[in-house]
Amino acid sequence: MAKTIAEVERKNFNNPDEVRTFPKGKVELVKVGGGLVLGLLPRGTPWADDYARLGQEGHLLYREAHFYTRHEVEDMLRQVRFRIVGIRSSLLQGPGQETYHIERPIDGWLPEAGFVGIAAVKGDWPGAD
Repeated sequence: MAKTIAEVERKNFNNPDEVRTFPKGKVELVKVGGGLVLGLLPRGTPWADDYARLGQEGHLLYREAHFYTRHEVEDMLRQVRFRIVGIRSSLLQGPGQETYHIERPIDGWLPEAGFVGIAAVKGDWPGAD
């Protein structure tokens, strides 16, 4: 049965449902039907390194940015009891090119990918605390 506009859950990213702090940052969660979608530039990739450098130079958009490794993201998700159900990688072209071609996302986490999308759902992982 379709929902009316009035029945749709309203969420605001400026008012997260849950905030978890970690030694190198924090995760702000906005709960929408028990799922979570993350888009990130993994630390150690040319794109993340380029934006991190801009942030260190005081760039308004990137000075507060945090870049994480795959292990760090998986660990944070595990700590808040989210289970990854899908990962797709893209942005295999490095920064600074004159032109870019359209890429199709690839299933899985590619170490050389400049962008990774992760879908996760609330639920225990084996070995979760």
